[in-house]
Amino acid sequence: MAMLRAQSMYKSSRLNEAARNILTPLNRDKDELHTRINAMSLEQLEALNDDLNQLPRSNDVAITEVLAPHIVPEVAVCKREIERYQQNIATCEEQLEAVHSSVGVAFAENYYKEAQYDYSSFYGYVENRITELKQQKQQEERDEMARQLQAAQQAAPQAALEDAAMTG
Repeated sequence: MAMLRAQSMYKSSRLNEAARNILTPLNRDKDELHTRINAMSLEQLEALNDDLNQLPRSNDVAITEVLAPHIVPEVAVCKREIERYQQNIATCEEQLEAVHSSVGVAFAENYYKEAQYDYSSFYGYVENRITELKQQKQQEERDEMARQLQAAQQAAPQAALEDAAMTG
């Protein structure tokens, strides 16, 4: 029993302060379990009893998993959050499967030739597209430099006229 209490205290010590504050009475006072059960409403006790009746009577781990949300309401909140996260993860995984499938179809439609995939054509397409975009970017940079040079050349005669007007 001392070993179980020490394990529980150690695990609790690794939690944040709010969680420790919730669990400390359970770790320090053997009557806290009874205190919490005695504080439950009839509906809460019936729910606990229903959950307990679904368990084999010899499984220590399962009983603590069933008992925890009834004794520490915050556990029920955490379990609902975990279920929501798991559902979100499952939804994301389904979406990823659909995306992978669609990409696979698109790839196959474009690069499956004569009973095999033509990977070199695909890699070549990507490399050619990179080359095109780099050339486009370089041309845009040259065009921008030409515009700046033209603007500077147009501004230079205007500045010379203004200087001449001031000195003349």
